[in-house]
Amino acid sequence: MEYDVNTAFSTEDVRRLVSSPLYDELMSRVAAYGCSCTTSFSRCSLAYGWNLKIRRRSRPVAVVYPRPGGFSVLGVIGRKEREGFEILLPSLSASVAGTWERARDMNGQRWLMIDVSSQDVLEDVVSLMELRMDVKKPATN
Repeated sequence: MEYDVNTAFSTEDVRRLVSSPLYDELMSRVAAYGCSCTTSFSRCSLAYGWNLKIRRRSRPVAVVYPRPGGFSVLGVIGRKEREGFEILLPSLSASVAGTWERARDMNGQRWLMIDVSSQDVLEDVVSLMELRMDVKKPATN
């Protein structure tokens, strides 16, 4: 099936297109945080096509860009999240750390387009989403 602006595209269509256990896990975690997901069509030249916007309450958390057999996630690190992100940075995968290094600051924020290709990268994406949601993690000893 061809997915264009004139074709209805649901969250179930995204799941079928991506067909990845990593995507299924991400959506399970998103649901556990009480996030909502809506599909929309982007005409942006960098990521043209259907996407899935993730929000918690009214705050944007991330955007999923699906493709056959995989997906990328756009996460924005703004002024509010920057300090927490920089604390996390040494523990992030080389892929996500490299994305951070290549991203340019724009109005005090960096937009990170992350290809979710492994469990490690998925964990990094969830950590970034938790920063956006301002989720407090329990302290570990």
